[in-house]
Amino acid sequence: MPSETEVAHELAIVRSKDQIPVPSTDLLSYLFDSPYSEHNQWPSDEPLFLSPPGSEYPNYTFEEIKKLVKCFATGLKRLGSKGKRVAIYGDSNVHFQIVLLGALAAGASVNLCPSCPVQDLAFRVQQLEADFVFFSSDEIDKAYAAAADSNIPKERLFAIDHSTEKREAQGNDQSWSSIFDFKDGSSFEWQRLSDEESKNTTALYVYTSGSTGSPKLAERSHYGLIGNTEQLLFRYNRTNRTKGSVFCSFKAAGIGGILFGLLTPLKTRYKSMFVGQCDLKTYIGLVESFRPTYLAMPKYMVQELVDHAPKADFSSVTEITVGGAMVPFKLREMWAQVHGSPCYVVMGMTEVIRVGVQISSNPLRPVTDNTLGQLLPNVEAMVVDRSGQPVQRNQCGELWTKDPFRMKGYLNNALQTAEMFTDDGWLRSGDICKVNEQDDWYFIGRIKDLFKIKGNHVSASEIESALLNHSSIIDASVIPVKVPGDEESVPRGFLVKDQSSELTLENLYEWMDKDLAPKMQLLGGAEFLDVLPLSNRATTILNSKRQKCDHDRNPEIYGQPMSSLMKEGLQVLGYTDRDINHLNVIHVAGTKGKGSTCAFTNCFLKAHGERTGYPRKTGLYTGPHLVCLRERLRINFEPIDEELFATYFFDVWEKFLTSRLTPGYLQLMTLVSFHAFVKEGVDVAIFETNCGGEDDATNFFMNPAVTGITRLGLDHIKTLGPTIQNIAWHKSGIFKPGAPALSTIQEQVASDELQRRAAEKNTVLEFVDIDPMIPANVIPEVQKKNATLGMALVNASLKNRPVNESRGLIPQDVVRGVELYSWPGRFEHIVDGHYQWLLDMAHNALSLRAAGKWFVDATSESQSNNSNLPNILIFSQVSERDHETLLKNLAKSIQDGHIKFQYVIFCTLLERQDDIPSNDLAHRNLESVSSEIQESYAAIWKGIDSQAEISLEPTINDALQSAKTIGTQAGGMQTLITGTSRLVGHALCLLHRVDS
Repeated sequence: MPSETEVAHELAIVRSKDQIPVPSTDLLSYLFDSPYSEHNQWPSDEPLFLSPPGSEYPNYTFEEIKKLVKCFATGLKRLGSKGKRVAIYGDSNVHFQIVLLGALAAGASVNLCPSCPVQDLAFRVQQLEADFVFFSSDEIDKAYAAAADSNIPKERLFAIDHSTEKREAQGNDQSWSSIFDFKDGSSFEWQRLSDEESKNTTALYVYTSGSTGSPKLAERSHYGLIGNTEQLLFRYNRTNRTKGSVFCSFKAAGIGGILFGLLTPLKTRYKSMFVGQCDLKTYIGLVESFRPTYLAMPKYMVQELVDHAPKADFSSVTEITVGGAMVPFKLREMWAQVHGSPCYVVMGMTEVIRVGVQISSNPLRPVTDNTLGQLLPNVEAMVVDRSGQPVQRNQCGELWTKDPFRMKGYLNNALQTAEMFTDDGWLRSGDICKVNEQDDWYFIGRIKDLFKIKGNHVSASEIESALLNHSSIIDASVIPVKVPGDEESVPRGFLVKDQSSELTLENLYEWMDKDLAPKMQLLGGAEFLDVLPLSNRATTILNSKRQKCDHDRNPEIYGQPMSSLMKEGLQVLGYTDRDINHLNVIHVAGTKGKGSTCAFTNCFLKAHGERTGYPRKTGLYTGPHLVCLRERLRINFEPIDEELFATYFFDVWEKFLTSRLTPGYLQLMTLVSFHAFVKEGVDVAIFETNCGGEDDATNFFMNPAVTGITRLGLDHIKTLGPTIQNIAWHKSGIFKPGAPALSTIQEQVASDELQRRAAEKNTVLEFVDIDPMIPANVIPEVQKKNATLGMALVNASLKNRPVNESRGLIPQDVVRGVELYSWPGRFEHIVDGHYQWLLDMAHNALSLRAAGKWFVDATSESQSNNSNLPNILIFSQVSERDHETLLKNLAKSIQDGHIKFQYVIFCTLLERQDDIPSNDLAHRNLESVSSEIQESYAAIWKGIDSQAEISLEPTINDALQSAKTIGTQAGGMQTLITGTSRLVGHALCLLHRVDS
């Protein structure tokens, strides 16, 4: 009969080989007092806590830290902190650490909360039942709004600024410095905790989704955090590390940031720099100047530093640790080759330890595959099936753990606390793992992230791991997508291959058919990318959903109507009507000129803000985008940066992972934009509808400041209806009771329907014609109409301002707004020597007529000076449009100007021959223009003008080169590039007029 040990070895039951003693005391004694601290070995005059160079925040030595903590605790205790709860809100800096340690010394418990929207902060403060709220000085407005919603008196709110010197409150701004007691603080003594008290006293409340996905506060005790720190120190000590530096570049709001950035450095006397979030260039500069020995970073940054910064000087770094995401072994190898230090992976649950389920790469054993490593000390773990029985080694199942350092439970949530633990003390992690005979652990995925493929429950991580077995694939991202007519999800893969590899998709599919199980097949297709940084993963998800939207408006993907789940979606995100109304929304619909009108509106608001101070910040949501997805979301007229887009996208995306709702592409983008604008605190948000109005995803604003309708015409007739009256009905769906409604001058049928709908919606509609305040240099004429509507929208929105403030635009604002206006790809005229490029996105008949007339007007002078200059047309459009109607409308507007195109070039939407675009993933071959469609274009144009020289080009770059060749031979040329946004966007990239 096998022994108990032999049975355990066959089953996936593991007990850590290492057992370490852990002191049962309070965190302050552990960190600052002998025999637990090592402060006697540290030079008293050398800084330990550092702020970035040029920062207003100071550096502090060990003794200065201890003094500040005691003085802060003395003052906080006088306010009645014993047994209280303290919330610290905003981006991390060196003073956040003083508040955290000082609050613990005063007998309070602490929750760190990263920067978030007002309603999120209010929810967190209410859930914590916070007694005191500390916040970064640039978050004053949000903090006070959240406190008001949470019924916390302003006397309990304190701004953390760069100084500890006392200053008087300025309005609502009450400084943290007012708490310090430097007179009695030096003699302050914190309460020493006994063994049982250290295990039962909560030090930190940490937000977590646990195994269910719902937000909860995990209670972490003093003893638990000390044990976690000792586990890390045990691993560090085994690497024979010398005294040096530790560096943490991102927000330390989670348990991982506290362990890596604060507790471990303070205990080991490694220098620690607190910088909050930073971009790649800043990060590299800090590493090269600060010379750290240890780095902690997210996975995407590893890939970025390998691919884009191979020459950065990381020679001081002895190791990096990546948490929160699995890093493929191949990427770890590449890091070691490029930057010369090992890369270790740590993963797991907040409830147990941020370095995962007590699993960490073992630095004493060489890592040769995707293992996470072995258990940290004092831990037991096993892998179980759905019935809770242990499985065999190398089989997948849920990970259960036992250790003395895990959470106490969830705050005020006894039910979910009970569900997390078994009767005999095992913690159900919700992680899918496996362990081999050498006790090496492998992370497969999360139970809550599973999707169903052909009747099997499969984790995306499991498929990614299988794909990484291919010798040429170094990184993979797999997401579930739905296909029309199929009730189950199928996986779609986005892959990064070795730069030297010649692997093709055809080769990949052959390999998958041969080596992967049916449930692992990428039935949703695959695509090669250069890198999978965080922002690209967001775009990956969006584009896979968009590809499915283009098939046949499958309601499960596209959402019909698009507005149908928006109210529920906002509730999933935690937003209320108050949050929606706070944005002072300007809502714009129409067929032609929506984007330009919104852009003018934004510029006039910006000009008004420069003069009066309001609005301080604007948000703009438009579409489609020309080059990158981020163009759709603008803050103060600038596209939102990559890091912010990634942050806000995943804020939204992760909320829906565990929801029954599945937003479509445009629904998701609208929700992300709304979330971003709330989080950024914009004063006014301008929303352009995606398609239509009545059923559009943006149509969830019940109390907009004003609504506007641009020029109406026949477009999207499959979804909006075959007549102009049908289209006017849909567009006017954005009208709301009591909100002013404005429109440009429309044809009679459209204006009649708009008037009828305005009455139906209980609002007053006003038609606006070209305003004489619009400068004469605004061309073409249609832009004057768009600018006029933008002016009227701004004036209507400003009427609700207080009587003592400016309540409308003045001529100075209008002139300045026009100066600020820039909208790439809309009536854009580029003169490059003898070459003239005129570009305009025109995807319907109305837009193409306007583009043609503009071309005639813009080139009239050069036509009269040199009638021999050839006119060239480059055109491409998506297959769903009425080709003949589009081209005939364009041709008529040209003929009405008494000119013609001598050369007409039709091309696909591929940028170059190798189909590797210079811009982001969002333009990658999403809509194709086949050779048959090109031939159809050619036949139609030949019927319009039999004398034109027509050519078909395989790519946009080839089309541009062909036009240049014609221009060179003729001594110049004038080329109109028009059609779909993808054509214009790629052309601008190739002409180097926009960033790719």
